[in-house]
Amino acid sequence: MQITYTDDRGWLIVTLVGNAETYGAEGWRTFRQDFPWERGAKVIIEIHEVDGASDDAVGALMGLTADAHHRSGRVVVVGENDDLRARISVLGMEGYIRTAWSVEQARATLDIAHE
Repeated sequence: MQITYTDDRGWLIVTLVGNAETYGAEGWRTFRQDFPWERGAKVIIEIHEVDGASDDAVGALMGLTADAHHRSGRVVVVGENDDLRARISVLGMEGYIRTAWSVEQARATLDIAHE
């Protein structure tokens, strides 16, 4: 998995490129464990170029969402593929993992006050 981090007007934009399945459990665990929270807790994870899906990928997104919440932040996932969307749904996480169609929509979602 190729992962890039970009700071953009108060948001940390994380771009993932690769295959969610072949990245493996250890890759997703490391992605979450080594996440650069010091760069900000308002996070957009852009995954338009991620193929496939795995429980480990969904688990990492759930974990990052919880981690951000504990830092008074938020995570929005942009561009999930049909396989990942279905996996999120099957696991009952569609209300927990916030998604958006674009980075601009995600920015608007991040600026919504916490309930």
